[in-house]
Amino acid sequence: MQSESQVKRTKANQDAFLAAYTLTGSIRSACRAVGISRGTQHVWVSKDTHGFKTRYTEAQEEFREALQDMAVERVKNQKPGDNPVLLITLLNAHWPEKYRRTGYLADNSAKEIMGEWKKWVKENR
Repeated sequence: MQSESQVKRTKANQDAFLAAYTLTGSIRSACRAVGISRGTQHVWVSKDTHGFKTRYTEAQEEFREALQDMAVERVKNQKPGDNPVLLITLLNAHWPEKYRRTGYLADNSAKEIMGEWKKWVKENR
């Protein structure tokens, strides 16, 4: 059983990990930022230490929404020579149910965004 100070330290490390993960989307980078091993993060998820599993899922959602915000902003500001392939690849990886072409699309959001972008490009040429 953990002492109160160990519990506080673990929660502080979890909070720091989640903050770093929300910014980077990388388990490795977040672990390095906090000075923990990837195994520690895995244990927190698998044992749901101090409710970590839910908070980790929320951090993943925050990161993928940040990617989506970036994608929409890039679409709005896209110039003819710009290449969004890396951003699209990251969206595919972090939100496959919405952006991966081979996956099932629960809605038509990606298709609608591309349609709006094409319409905007046509109107602004």
